[in-house]
Amino acid sequence: MDSNTENCLPETDVIYGLTDAGNRSSNEDAIAIIPLQKAILVILADGMGGHAAGEVASAIAVSTVSVRIQENYSSGMAAEKVAELLASAFTDAHGAVISMAQDEKAGMGTTLIAAVIRDNEAIAINTGDSRLMLARNGVIVCESDDHTPVRTLFRMGEITEDEAMVHPYRHILSHAIGINLKTDSYRLSLEKGDILLFTSDGIHDYIKKDDILRHMRVFHAQDIVTGIMAQAMLQSEDNYSIIVYLHH
Repeated sequence: MDSNTENCLPETDVIYGLTDAGNRSSNEDAIAIIPLQKAILVILADGMGGHAAGEVASAIAVSTVSVRIQENYSSGMAAEKVAELLASAFTDAHGAVISMAQDEKAGMGTTLIAAVIRDNEAIAINTGDSRLMLARNGVIVCESDDHTPVRTLFRMGEITEDEAMVHPYRHILSHAIGINLKTDSYRLSLEKGDILLFTSDGIHDYIKKDDILRHMRVFHAQDIVTGIMAQAMLQSEDNYSIIVYLHH
């Protein structure tokens, strides 16, 4: 498996991430795990566009957000200010991708989800259909909302979650970096034993939640990631990325 670990902290029992091209010739996903002052910044992006533009868009978005947060974050910031900083960084990433979307890269874009994890909370923001899930006591208790027409149908009760996973239009995005930006923000209180999962759609569009939860019965982030990635290698038809954080 041609996997790539980026910016993983030494404590891989606490946080760990992998991204992989899967059965495709190139990987348009990008991830980053970055230490901050008494906090961790997690970023995951899934690019789209022809002529390798997806790889460019996701790389630009991850780089822009990581630089903006590292330059402006401080441990004493209120949660509201952290949320504002994340939103501003997403706006910067949106502008940077649009400015590069010329010629063969016209129309490129990327999903993007990022979170600052500190103390007993996670402050997160997303656009597109990369996803954040919070698992507690073996149950998904919170997840970010995908910005897709298919997810809207699911929220309205017109299709089931299983039907959404195989819907022919499930990859069409309503919002993303570079494409009609809209963001949702989340502030999650964390309890001991909680698990945060950040996934691209190459994971959650192909692996059911019960199977994802089954892999989380171990107590090391690296083991959870490698277990889910091994299943994705057998099932997924897309690039796939996952970052797992264990709250001790």
